[in-house]
Amino acid sequence: MKKIWLIILVAAVTLVIGGGGIAGSSYFYFNHKAAQKNADLSKQVDDLTSQVKELKKQIAAAKKDVEEAEKETTKVATLDPTAGWKTYTNKKYSYIFKYPPEYILAKNNSKKNSLAEDASGNVSLQGDLSKKGWPLIDIVHYNSDLFSIPTGADLLTWLKNHTDTSLKNTLPNSYNYTIKTTSGKTIKAVKAYSSQSPQAYSRHEIYFVHRGKMLRITMLDVTPSGAKNFYNNFLSTFRAID
Repeated sequence: MKKIWLIILVAAVTLVIGGGGIAGSSYFYFNHKAAQKNADLSKQVDDLTSQVKELKKQIAAAKKDVEEAEKETTKVATLDPTAGWKTYTNKKYSYIFKYPPEYILAKNNSKKNSLAEDASGNVSLQGDLSKKGWPLIDIVHYNSDLFSIPTGADLLTWLKNHTDTSLKNTLPNSYNYTIKTTSGKTIKAVKAYSSQSPQAYSRHEIYFVHRGKMLRITMLDVTPSGAKNFYNNFLSTFRAID
């Protein structure tokens, strides 16, 4: 009987020890898997955090590029008030200039905000003149004695000898203006000013000779500040074509 109980006791002890081993192995296995899963999740979080930081850097860099581009755009617009203006080319008398985009090309300047070229190649740019005398620009050459300057003749002397008294009194004593060419050269010019009177607006007249032809640029109502800005912007774009 004692032998039987001894066998039962040994079997029970063995079962307990074996069960504990299995339980311990199971605990170690599942604990290891959980730790591995946590490590993987931690690595994913670290990777995502790094990606977010990199995206923030890229966004900051892109934002800086946009700000710099906006600054450059503002700078260009400030430095060049004619940015966005259209370009007109006169093939007959070989010159170009820019004009505001809202102006339309027309057969005559009877409409406001129009740019017209007649059959003789003369040009007129006219804004809304319903309440003011500007902008109004004429660029002309006529088949008349005044415009028929001989080759090699001095322009200023010719003007003084071939104009009426009213114009002669507005002429300077020396060349006081230059017309730029498309290649960067300059052409001597004469700029005359007539003050406003009860019968007429003030005006500037610029005379120059290009390719053997005398041309005259006339600008009307030149004293208001808005007119000065418009005409100066226009003149800054005017070029004689070489």
